[in-house]
Amino acid sequence: MKNIFLSIIIFLHLFFLTTQLSCSTNCSIIQVKYSDSFIEPTNHNSCINTTSINICKGQIIAYYNGKNFPKYINYTFGTIGDTLERKNENDINTYGLVNFTKYQVIVNAKNEETIIVADIYCTIINECALFEIKKLFFKYNHQLNPFYELKSLIYVDPPPTKLHCFDISIDKSQQCSITTNYPVCLSYSKDLRQECSVEFDIHIHEEFIITSPEQVQFNLMNELVRCNKDNCNTIEILTKIQNISRSYAYGNIIRKNNSSQQQQENIHQIFYLFVFIVYLMN
Repeated sequence: MKNIFLSIIIFLHLFFLTTQLSCSTNCSIIQVKYSDSFIEPTNHNSCINTTSINICKGQIIAYYNGKNFPKYINYTFGTIGDTLERKNENDINTYGLVNFTKYQVIVNAKNEETIIVADIYCTIINECALFEIKKLFFKYNHQLNPFYELKSLIYVDPPPTKLHCFDISIDKSQQCSITTNYPVCLSYSKDLRQECSVEFDIHIHEEFIITSPEQVQFNLMNELVRCNKDNCNTIEILTKIQNISRSYAYGNIIRKNNSSQQQQENIHQIFYLFVFIVYLMN
């Protein structure tokens, strides 16, 4: 039974990668202010519907400032403009993915600003990017600025003149020896840096990539944190920052153990099987 189920899933992946989709494309940026309704791409004069492409694409950006719901939300369909857009499309074909979504949570503490960005690539059904952006539009439009949940972990004002930070090179916390400007604690995952530093901004940039089926190589997250609270760059605090950012970017989809991971995979498998059955019936 398990082998039959796996064969169906593989067939579905191959089927969707060769199926021509109907997707909204060529859109200029659609901007919606808070409290305004979602604008369908069919009601926007720059968008067209294309029925001969393999991957639907879209991007949504929510901008928060102060203790408010988002000031506005921008979204578009078609070309996203990410420098890695072509690579992401190639990865979908290479790994047989039906969904590839990159989420970014960017916080500027001094300005009390947060930007949430979602780049969506999907191959499963017509207008799948539109469906996902509608869902995220509703989510982002009904949540307050995530900065205020992150603030207690990363930011104090006025900034401290003395600060303790975790230093990965010695595997312990130490007081920063910086005597000019204000010290900050730094964590930068690309360079495996956790140390004292001097920066003007208190800043977070978290990046998450979610794929379906899940591929381990995409689970590596990019992260940059500059904070000015004692030991705010320890693994414990960074994990809290990551979890809060995830919840605001795409919900509490955090696989805590193998059981929950298997449950999530079973849900995906059932969905793919349902789509396949509907296709055969048509």
